[in-house]
Amino acid sequence: SYGLQLGLDLPGIEAPANTFRIDKDFSYGLQLMHRGFLTKTHKDQAGVMPLIVQVRGDSLFLVWSLEDGLKAGLTGGGGAAETPESEWEHEWLPPEEGGEEGGEPRPGAWRRFASMPSAAMVLLKGGDLALLRPGAWHRVFSLTSKVALYWNYHDLLTLAEGLPSCALERASSGELPARLLKAICAEAD
Repeated sequence: SYGLQLGLDLPGIEAPANTFRIDKDFSYGLQLMHRGFLTKTHKDQAGVMPLIVQVRGDSLFLVWSLEDGLKAGLTGGGGAAETPESEWEHEWLPPEEGGEEGGEPRPGAWRRFASMPSAAMVLLKGGDLALLRPGAWHRVFSLTSKVALYWNYHDLLTLAEGLPSCALERASSGELPARLLKAICAEAD
C-alpha cells in the first residue's frame, strides 16, 4: 500500500495567529493517498497540534489521548513501545500472541480502543477540517483516494498540553525538546 506525503514550505501561507513552527520538519505538507491506504498508529512529534484540511476524498480517523494510549497499550512509537499491527486484527489476543500470563486472553486493539474514555472516530470528507490535540495518538484509513493539506504547529495558548508528548520522546531523542525550547525562545524575542 503506497501513499505520498510531501513536506512543503509555502511562504504565502501563514500559520494561524498565536502559533509558531519549529522548523521545516514540522511545518506544512501535502498528502496524496489512494483508497485503502492505512496510516499506522502514531502521534505527531514534539507536541505539535496537527491541523488537517481534507481537500478531496474521505478518511476515517481513530483518535485517542496520549494518556489513554499509554494506559491501554495502544501506541505507535514516538518514545513509547509500538503496538504491533497484528493486535488490530484480533478481538482477543491468545497467550501465544501477547495475551496475559497464565493463559488468559488479552483484549485486542479494537476492544482496548473502544474502552478508552477519549476514543473517537471521526469521518473527514472533502472540505472538512480537523485539529488534533497535542500528543494525540491516531490512525487514518483512506476510504477513498484523498488529497489533504496539513500544518503542524505549536499554539502558545496550549503549549503546556504538548509537553507530556515531548517528555515521552526524550527517552529516545534528547534533540526534539531542545529544538522545541529553541523555537519557543526565538518566538519570545
